[in-house]
Amino acid sequence: GGQPLLAEINFSVFYPSNLLYLILPLYTAFNLITIGHLILGAAGAYCLGRFIGLSVLSSLLCGIIFSCCGYSLSLLNFPKGTLAHAYIPWLTVIWHRFLLEKNFRWFFLCVLLGVLQIFAGVPEWTLIIFLLMLVWSVAYPYQVSMPRRIIGLILLGIIIILCSAIQLIPSLEMVAVSSRGQQNSFDSFAVWSLHFERVPEIILPNFLGRIDTISSGDYW
Repeated sequence: GGQPLLAEINFSVFYPSNLLYLILPLYTAFNLITIGHLILGAAGAYCLGRFIGLSVLSSLLCGIIFSCCGYSLSLLNFPKGTLAHAYIPWLTVIWHRFLLEKNFRWFFLCVLLGVLQIFAGVPEWTLIIFLLMLVWSVAYPYQVSMPRRIIGLILLGIIIILCSAIQLIPSLEMVAVSSRGQQNSFDSFAVWSLHFERVPEIILPNFLGRIDTISSGDYW
């Protein structure tokens, strides 16, 4: 239908679990991929908890919360988000292990997981997890010097980008000629921004009144 299959990163063309659609009925494959990634994320959070010294029960609770909290379950309406979400704890624990053991097998495993996260179709999440890994690298008392931690993380990012270029370059070219790649006014960009007056609602629900009624007087 004229859709650039490779360039449209939302299709997750290179993501390996898509192979299940070749051998299983559509809904069976979709359900297995979704549930499998929820379990994968929970296992990653569990392993992260155990590796940093939490008890079995506490780590199990971490895994359940990570994959079954409201945010994680809301991603079921955003399938590629569910795929990318599962790699957050795994990248964290494996990078942590690399800095502790200085074994490059963990580094290359980080590369693989980072590439898979991009292939899932949410490259911006890789940027977010790198910010988390940066904070973790700076805050934890590793024996590795601070410059080496930062350089290692930068090198990791470069290698992941190079390995993902087969997906990123066509996607960037498509974005450049799309309506989203054109210059937009600030008003059109900020229309979805969170107004500063609504920040208290993050902690206090309905702080500004009710928004589910017809009367505008209920919301101040």
